[in-house]
Amino acid sequence: TTPVSNVGYAAVDARQTAFLSLTGGGNIIDNMSNGIVGHRSNLEVSGLTMNAIQPDPAYAYEGNGSAIYALGDHGDFKLNQQGYGIGTVNFRNCKWGLYTEYMTVYSEQNYMQDVDVGYHVEKSGHRYVSLLENRIEAHYDGIDLLFNEGAFQVLVQNNDITFGDVPNGAPPTKCSAILVNEGNVPSEDSRILNNTIHFAANLSAYTGIYMRAANRWLVAENYLYMASNALNSYGILTNGCTDFEVSCNHVNGAANNYINNRQTAIYNNMGEAGLFSCNVMDQTTNGMLFNGYAY
Repeated sequence: TTPVSNVGYAAVDARQTAFLSLTGGGNIIDNMSNGIVGHRSNLEVSGLTMNAIQPDPAYAYEGNGSAIYALGDHGDFKLNQQGYGIGTVNFRNCKWGLYTEYMTVYSEQNYMQDVDVGYHVEKSGHRYVSLLENRIEAHYDGIDLLFNEGAFQVLVQNNDITFGDVPNGAPPTKCSAILVNEGNVPSEDSRILNNTIHFAANLSAYTGIYMRAANRWLVAENYLYMASNALNSYGILTNGCTDFEVSCNHVNGAANNYINNRQTAIYNNMGEAGLFSCNVMDQTTNGMLFNGYAY
């Protein structure tokens, strides 16, 4: 209990800290508005479990409700975080698992269960982002990568994501397992590789991998499994992208009906210099759909 709320703001609040290591092992943070908050600080986190991290409206801050929130504006700051492996839950019932802005981010070996969104990584241009070997069970999006154009590297690899199972009573929304939203500025080494994606049997489980205005991205060797051909819309959707490649992915429909005429394994809307090769599509209403001008 605090003077402003019955729920504490954060278990750890680091401000302009050169290096903070939370790696002792066996630590648990329960029932807070945030778990760890870092402002312009270098953070190393491992051996930590977060439960029931939900936003209290008394703390009206960006990213409120994050198990880990890190903001690194006006500097070069890094978050290095590791879980116990995908067999042990270390994020449970959180609005966001990790929410970062202007940070280099290395995060791996987490099991996020019953989270709204697993990762929100924003504005990491001229930085590095690596999200590896995580298991994410999200009500909404699994991984959001927003406005990271010009990043030195973005690597999303070997993650297992289930998404779009919105809570009962929540209005339907268009969710993605992996969402990339950029401004068509080249990102020289940005890759989405070897991820396994499971759609919920829900209208909100809309698109497996959605790239909007992405430039020089590679999407390859991902496996996507739809739960309903009536409710799930797109396996991989590229919208207004440039100089990109979608190769060797496997998109599997549910084959329980084909009443959704727009449902498509791979859908490209406009864009420039896209390469589609060696993809396997099965039991969806449409295999590949191309719409609008493409150069």
